[in-house]
Amino acid sequence: MKSTALVALVALLALLCGCQSIDSMATSTEIVRVSSVEETAPAPAPAPAPAPVEEAAPAADEEQSHVHEFYYRGYVLTITDADGSAVIEYPSIATEDDVVAFFTSEVEKHGDALSGVYYEFGGDNTVVLTYPEGVEESVRDEYVDLFAADLLSYVEPLNLAPNQN
Repeated sequence: MKSTALVALVALLALLCGCQSIDSMATSTEIVRVSSVEETAPAPAPAPAPAPVEEAAPAADEEQSHVHEFYYRGYVLTITDADGSAVIEYPSIATEDDVVAFFTSEVEKHGDALSGVYYEFGGDNTVVLTYPEGVEESVRDEYVDLFAADLLSYVEPLNLAPNQN
């Protein structure tokens, strides 16, 4: 049986070789590569680095707070204003009694225009004003300017000594 298989193999090789001429073998440049190693797809590229975290921009209907600073003889009054509240940081030369007296004069001066506006001391020379939400930014800016002008009128007669710090 082995001899029959060998004869059949030799006949097949002779048949295959007899079909091709030497010229055709010389001009044939095709090389077929048979690989016994299973090729795998290339590894996926690494994921791109995450984008840096950025502070989210406020929504269109969300307003940012505004900081207003007023200077008088070396003293600084800071008002941080947002929708619904304002934080007033006043110089340490003023006492809570001074602040209460000023707000009392404001109520006498503007009365009904201050309806719905409340204040409370926040400690460390701060007062927190709350007012009805929804007051437009431009109106709040006008009130801040009016407040500053009234405060200047209030403290000028006190003839404060300049701040040495």
